Amino acid sequence: MYNKKEVEVIKLEIPFDIGEWKTYHTGIYKGDNEDIDVALQHTIERMVRLMPNIKKSSKILVLGGANSYPAVFLASRYGSKTDCIAQSDEAAKTIEKYAKSHGKDDTITVHVQPFSKTMFSDGNFDIIWSMDGIHTTENKRTMIREAARLLVPEGRFIFCDYMKKGSGDSEDTDEYMTSKGYLKLADKADLERVYLREMAGDASKHHSILLEHIESNNTKLAKRVGAKELTAIIADITDRKSKLDNGELDWGFLQFQKRNV
Repeated sequence: MYNKKEVEVIKLEIPFDIGEWKTYHTGIYKGDNEDIDVALQHTIERMVRLMPNIKKSSKILVLGGANSYPAVFLASRYGSKTDCIAQSDEAAKTIEKYAKSHGKDDTITVHVQPFSKTMFSDGNFDIIWSMDGIHTTENKRTMIREAARLLVPEGRFIFCDYMKKGSGDSEDTDEYMTSKGYLKLADKADLERVYLREMAGDASKHHSILLEHIESNNTKLAKRVGAKELTAIIADITDRKSKLDNGELDWGFLQFQKRNV
């Protein structure tokens, strides 16, 4: 495990845009007045503490989606060569610009390709990292098999994400799977559970903070994204928060280790 002060040496510049709230990772708030960007870094730090020793020599793959905040954090903290998968050319440019602004464009390489079928060789990574993006993949079974293929023996796959609440089974094509569903898919792919913690309350608070942010900056945000779009954003945030509060959705951390077979 990691020393708290050592982990928190890294402070990222993490711009928040309400129009991109779905791709801005869920934050963990330690106080009532913390900024959204600070809470996001708390989530990254929490995931780091759940991992075994990360070294400069560690090969890391970040499923970056539309941003590269964890990739820049890991590259800054450990100096590790980090590959990052982007969802589109536009997202790749955003990630590369962000990495360059933090002086990490020489250690982060961005690829535009589907994670379900990457061009990397077998057993290429020590760590695969994802934040709030796996639920957007169409076929979780294929994605988890790909993670297992890419990991070295005893390599780690860690992610936080939204899940369907409950202990029942779920289809791998569902938008939100249950944690049990993920565990079953991982087991079949020779990935052994290391850690699971469900934290719907933290995710609900994150959505409350988003709504408070909109309320405090309504006029400015309406001009930026448009009043109609802002109304739709409020409805989407409110809906997800409601599902977290009434037990339909969950959010939490999962970590798997590839079996050495």
